[in-house]
Amino acid sequence: MKKNWLFRKNFNLPFLLTALLFLTLVVVACGGTPETIVQEVEVTRVVTETVVETVVETVIEEVEGEMVEVEVTRVVEVEAAMEEELPYGLLPGKPYDGTELTFLICCPAAAQFAAWADSTAEFKELTGIDVTFTNDPLGGLREKIVTESVGNPGSWDTTIYFGTWGPSLAQFLEPIETYSDQIDTNLLDYPNSSRQIATIDGVTYGIPVRSHVMMMYYREDIFEELGLDVPTTWAELEDAARIINEADNSTNGITMNWANQGGGINLMVWTNFLRTNGTDLFDDNWRPIFNNAAGIEATEFYQGLLEYAPAGAPTYNEADMRNSFASGEAAMAIGWSWSYNIFTREDTSEAIVRENVGFTSAIPGPSKGGSPISMAWPMGISASSNNKEASLEWIKWMTNPDLDLQVITAKDDPTRNTVVANRLSSLFSAEANGPDANNGFSQAMGDAYSSATPELVYIEFPEVSVVLEAAMTEIATGGDVTAILNKAAADVEAIMERSGRYDN
Repeated sequence: MKKNWLFRKNFNLPFLLTALLFLTLVVVACGGTPETIVQEVEVTRVVTETVVETVVETVIEEVEGEMVEVEVTRVVEVEAAMEEELPYGLLPGKPYDGTELTFLICCPAAAQFAAWADSTAEFKELTGIDVTFTNDPLGGLREKIVTESVGNPGSWDTTIYFGTWGPSLAQFLEPIETYSDQIDTNLLDYPNSSRQIATIDGVTYGIPVRSHVMMMYYREDIFEELGLDVPTTWAELEDAARIINEADNSTNGITMNWANQGGGINLMVWTNFLRTNGTDLFDDNWRPIFNNAAGIEATEFYQGLLEYAPAGAPTYNEADMRNSFASGEAAMAIGWSWSYNIFTREDTSEAIVRENVGFTSAIPGPSKGGSPISMAWPMGISASSNNKEASLEWIKWMTNPDLDLQVITAKDDPTRNTVVANRLSSLFSAEANGPDANNGFSQAMGDAYSSATPELVYIEFPEVSVVLEAAMTEIATGGDVTAILNKAAADVEAIMERSGRYDN
């Protein structure tokens, strides 16, 4: 004889156990021999801190004076073994514990990169993943990405790269959108220009982790002393540079970087002047147009500013230009936004400079201020990596919003002092713009991105940039602008033709 009893979910478990023990003692006292208890358990998972168990048990019990088997079904809640939830979409349980990642990166002295390196200990604590920074020289980073990918596939896992290198490196990169179910690839918190740079032929290969926008810097104290307004036109810029040069203050009007240091670095300010004059490097069909009338006019104006620059300016690289302004050698400079922390740090600038740094994103044009250009370094995963899933965890960490904000607001260590943020939420935050942080500069960067146009990203860039960098070096030494640009345009057109740009 059998009966089925259903106990409610909130049944008193201790009471049931006591009752079962009592019944067992009764059976033994009566000389009965209870059979082995058979227990069958089904578990239904629920998203709470407990799980629901449906348990079917067979027990021995006295019914109407007889010892019989009775099936008991009960539903209870018991503590579930819940895995700790990790931030930023990191996977719990350390599924890649012990994995060692190789991160191809340059420039260990960069404050942002040093802050990243500091964060690896916390990342390892959360994930168990070790990350090794290679710290290669900037000039050799692209070459190393290529040579290691071809000659030693699997030797590296993640890297950062100039956006302009992206098309030529795409074959060695895993499309990041492959993991769109695990990481946000819409990048809605990033400037539109940065999103464009990270996308190649409609495919997103990386997420921006180092972004810059062009700014003009000036000495507020000198401008006030000489009664100058911040220039918005070419004529005003040249007048301001001339007046500063002629004043008895041992300061040059403007400093510049013309030296050929690879990577197209000495092309960026020139490109911005081309755009403020309504032209660019190429037309819509990839024909060179930097040697048209507007291009020649912009280049001749840019060359003419050397009259008001330090004597060494034709040989200045980007670092030389920053040091020139930071030391007080010149009163104006046009450069990337990350230069601001060099100009305001005690260990890299003179007190008179860091106390009087003015800035604007309106790059002077022929008749009014024009939009700045922007650039970005995306971070991607090697297509030949043996640790792609673990690499994705590292990218989740590197692109998390807390780290992005922390990097630009932590000011206790000068070697980690930077303004380089990638997310608009960081740039517009009150914390980043406070007097103890970046004093409004982050907001100015965010505003600049609203009108910024991205640097051109195309597969022929490495070869084209060699031609244009050499042309800029020649122009800096006083060469004929029209002749030099015409020759460069012919050489660039030949490169584009060889690559098949004009086949259609």
